[in-house]
Amino acid sequence: MPISKLKNIWKEITLLGTWVASVAGTFIIALPSWTNSTKTLESYTQFIVFFTTIIAGFLVLYSLKNKKIRRWNILSLFFFIALIFSFISYSYFRENSTLPYEQYDVIIGDVRLKNDPLTKIENITKKSVEREEILKHVQGDSGRIWTQEGINKNRIILVMLFTLSYTFTACFIISFCNLFLLNKIKLNKEKEKPTN
Repeated sequence: MPISKLKNIWKEITLLGTWVASVAGTFIIALPSWTNSTKTLESYTQFIVFFTTIIAGFLVLYSLKNKKIRRWNILSLFFFIALIFSFISYSYFRENSTLPYEQYDVIIGDVRLKNDPLTKIENITKKSVEREEILKHVQGDSGRIWTQEGINKNRIILVMLFTLSYTFTACFIISFCNLFLLNKIKLNKEKEKPTN
């Protein structure tokens, strides 16, 4: 009996993970090019989906034991505020730490290398290169302009902010759906009460 219950719960968590990955992904801004390697990009994405699914699974398990509407009101509000804050932080940081190159957004650093090609071009032309044009001068290789440490730092911050946005989206969807279901059950019980 407990094994079949566990299988059903695991099946629900797996289905939930797939659902969360597809639904939450539509709310979040597209990923920047974390790396030039497709394998590494898949690893990042799989980690984010795995982490989100585990957190969502714990929230689903918690919802099975806790049926207080007030608590789910608070959780829904908390996750909604956290989602907005993390999404805005991710969007702002993504805008400032990536540059467009062809159809990708490439992560850049904070500190320029000595004698980088961009500085040379700006010194020759006596004007700044437009933001959209910067990576065209180095064929999309931000490592030729900025230090690798700065690029890696920005990559880690972006991964963390994206993971938080993705996770808070999933948690908000679960808590709000649970709140909706609990209110529906409460309403049905009130309708079933005999009137005197």
